[in-house]
Amino acid sequence: MNSDQFLTSDDDKNMTYNTKVTDYGNGIVEIVKRNRDSMKMKEGYRLSEAELELRRNAILNADKSEEAQKARTQAQHFQIKKRLKNKILCNDFDWFVTFTFDDSHKQVLDSKDYDCVKKLLSNWCSYMRKLNGGQFNWVFIPELHPTSGRFHWHGLLQDIDIFEFQEAINPKTNQSIIRDGRPVYNLNNWKFGFSDCQRLTNDEHKEKISSYVSKYITKSLSEGTTSSMYKKPRYISARGMKQPDVTYITTDENEYAHLSPTLAIIDKTEVGNSLDLAIYKQHIDPETGLDTTISVDSVYKLKEEVTPWT
Repeated sequence: MNSDQFLTSDDDKNMTYNTKVTDYGNGIVEIVKRNRDSMKMKEGYRLSEAELELRRNAILNADKSEEAQKARTQAQHFQIKKRLKNKILCNDFDWFVTFTFDDSHKQVLDSKDYDCVKKLLSNWCSYMRKLNGGQFNWVFIPELHPTSGRFHWHGLLQDIDIFEFQEAINPKTNQSIIRDGRPVYNLNNWKFGFSDCQRLTNDEHKEKISSYVSKYITKSLSEGTTSSMYKKPRYISARGMKQPDVTYITTDENEYAHLSPTLAIIDKTEVGNSLDLAIYKQHIDPETGLDTTISVDSVYKLKEEVTPWT
């Protein structure tokens, strides 16, 4: 639940805005512009006791219908995927990997136990980071095998000097494994099961990588009602990774007229259609500061057809 919706009118504590600008620090900028003002608390302030009481009452009196519960779940999923996207877009990764767990290994107590494999994977990542002098970016997403009930994890890794990769060999043909035109590797440092690794190429845009990984987080979220995944983290990641710079400003209707929105939400009313929300993507050359944004085909959706934006 967004606490900003419980703010009272207080010019000293609160600010109004209609545009949210997210700068990922590498030339990628996302702009979300609404056709109406929203209110946000300024940095350094907290909800008052009256505002906290409003929030508590809203939770107690929330619509308990199945439809309302579904809408809240979708909003939560959106926020989880947004946080994961921020980590991927802000930080550098070199490998896309899949790790499995072998129950015959003495340290793998139970590959069907989420907490067990999560702890083992987290400890391994922490150890790799320690060996690399405290520097190592990583993100992992769990996936539950539909028939065996075992967990495996998909992830993004920063390349570090201690990693030992070797080409994966097809045991039937004794030939190197090639998938989608690129070689597959095994990571010798992963001792607890099977590893499947592919190097990310320099021309693969971060947004493409983010979208690719998002399909796994979407699947993980859909498994959230199963007993083994209920209320479990949908991804784990290294601490201390870069975060985007987010600013909230007020802009006029012509501010981004030179850009084509990647997504536009249309509000259909009795007096006609209006643009309720637009999302723009800018690409700024980090060296020259020039706008290198390429025009894209816009996607238009009716407001009632989309998950509420929070």
